[in-house]
Amino acid sequence: MRLIGFQAATGLHKSLYNWAIGAGSGNAVADKLVLRAVRNELGMGRLRVAYVAGALPSSEIVSWAKALGISIQTIEA
Repeated sequence: MRLIGFQAATGLHKSLYNWAIGAGSGNAVADKLVLRAVRNELGMGRLRVAYVAGALPSSEIVSWAKALGISIQTIEA
């Protein structure tokens, strides 16, 4: 059985993830070692811009996406 998710991660994996999110996608080492793998695991390997309509995402979601190198744009109807 393969456990997926932050809860199943080892202490080292959690530390690397937290460091990479803090460093953001502008850090080439963080992107190559951690963030690329996170994007690929979530099926967002090639995603660079996401469009949302309706309710705005929370500031935590926006900052998380920005750390992954994904820009969130809003569409007003």
